[in-house]
Amino acid sequence: MISLVRLEIQKLFRRKFVLVLLLIYGVVLLFMIYAGNPNRFSSILTSEGDVLKGREAVQYEKELAESYGTLSDQDVQEILEENARILGEFTDENQMKDDVHYRYANGFYAAVAKVFTDADGNYNHLPADQVYPGQEGLMQGGFTSGMDMMLSYVTTFLLFAAVLLIVMIAPVFSDEYTSGMDSLILSSRYGKTRCARAKILASFLTAVTILIGTVAFIVLVTIGYFGTDGFAVDAHLCATGMIGMAPFALPYWKALLILISLGLGAIMMLTGFALAASALGTSSFISVLVTLAFFVLPIFLWGVWDIPWLNHLLELCPGNLVSPAKVFALPAYQIGGHTVQVYQMEIVAAVCFTPVCAVCSYFGFKNHQVRS
Repeated sequence: MISLVRLEIQKLFRRKFVLVLLLIYGVVLLFMIYAGNPNRFSSILTSEGDVLKGREAVQYEKELAESYGTLSDQDVQEILEENARILGEFTDENQMKDDVHYRYANGFYAAVAKVFTDADGNYNHLPADQVYPGQEGLMQGGFTSGMDMMLSYVTTFLLFAAVLLIVMIAPVFSDEYTSGMDSLILSSRYGKTRCARAKILASFLTAVTILIGTVAFIVLVTIGYFGTDGFAVDAHLCATGMIGMAPFALPYWKALLILISLGLGAIMMLTGFALAASALGTSSFISVLVTLAFFVLPIFLWGVWDIPWLNHLLELCPGNLVSPAKVFALPAYQIGGHTVQVYQMEIVAAVCFTPVCAVCSYFGFKNHQVRS
């Protein structure tokens, strides 16, 4: 059985088009080493008006953020006032109006301002201990730029990985039909069982390996560049807006774990669906097309119609699982008097949906009628 699984994994990587996609995927992944390098860190202004770039800017911003610790109302007002003072003294007012980059002296001030200012940049007087529902105590401040980069890259590459896996896995069974190998496989003594199991196992192992490898690479690069300081910081300070106002306590380490769990769930659902579409389909092209539609359409159809049950169903599809801005912003489910967060419901959906698809693909291939 192990040799069969190994053979099926080799077949997944044998096609030239897949190899080209893998090469592109790897090159783009390696590019993040350059793109995320602290030496390319955006310019910031110190309290004395000095312009710092690269690693100097990172170190200054880290020390500044760590000096505050938890963020009280007084801290927030002090930060907003200091930001306004620095910009007022050391930047050109017209330049500030034309470029949003000059609204903040540094990334830490920008992160705080994202939560505690309105659309016009004015203090919104939001109590520091009431930023999100159920908040207990004050938010933990700190250096967020490295963590923001990490979450952005993980989300982006989850989307890339999903498309890559669709192209790799959707033809697993349908390729056998197209090439005529199905007649040989299905007529052999163990073709209907061992071969089907090997293809399913190989597909899931490949999907998990690509996901784990990608996430591990991104996390290790981030830690190598910026350290682990930001993992304990409250992710509601995420300056990119990716987290939004998640209605529960969410340090960056937890946000990363949730994102990885959702990514794994999405990849498992997508792999299972691709296998089922391949086993029940007639050609590789149709299998890929149907699986792509299953991944992409729910992203765009969610919220188009004011039909709650339909939107809830679309929320549980793979494409929306890897959209953290949507996942963390949606209200929780109320089930039997219990509060269930959207990401928890999506993980449950993935756990239930994936085995069903795997079984469908197994019996779909096993009961396939060979064309004469």
